[in-house]
Amino acid sequence: MREPLLIPFLCMALGVALGQALDFGVADSAWPAFAFCALFAISPSPYLRKSTLCLCLLSAGALLVALHRPTRIPVLDVSSREIAVAEGCVVQPTVLSNDRAQFVLELEPGARVQVQVPSNPVQLRYGQRVEIEARFRTPHNFQNPGSFDYAAYLARRDIFWTALVPAKGSVRVLPGECGSRWLGWIFALRT
Repeated sequence: MREPLLIPFLCMALGVALGQALDFGVADSAWPAFAFCALFAISPSPYLRKSTLCLCLLSAGALLVALHRPTRIPVLDVSSREIAVAEGCVVQPTVLSNDRAQFVLELEPGARVQVQVPSNPVQLRYGQRVEIEARFRTPHNFQNPGSFDYAAYLARRDIFWTALVPAKGSVRVLPGECGSRWLGWIFALRT
């Protein structure tokens, strides 16, 4: 065969498409993947090995979709006009652009907020504990059919809110460290 990875790629892509269309759960797609992998390992004929490998990749594609689907959407009890105080761990360091700073703050495991600081940009590094005064809101799409699904993109990254620190608000660095030491080294190397 001229393109040996084409059939495995197509099996995995079909599994991803089926996982999105049929909304499989993790258990619904995990047990067939493991069963087909076991059949692949013990099958004596080459034809049976190829077909069980394709079925294993198909169910692995559905399993990937199920694993990356957000399981719970946390709720923040704040109106969009109200300034609230929140504290958390910086999980993505500050990105500066012109007169604005942007970083990602993890309020609790699996619940993150993307913070924008338009005035007085502050440089934060991974693993710092921070307290912010900001206006929080849930991200929304622009209601254009077929356009980029911004809210789902952020949800896949466990970001469920955006926050804007107004001129009266503040970003205060708290004592202590948080986060993974390994990721701290990676982000320090990147900067």
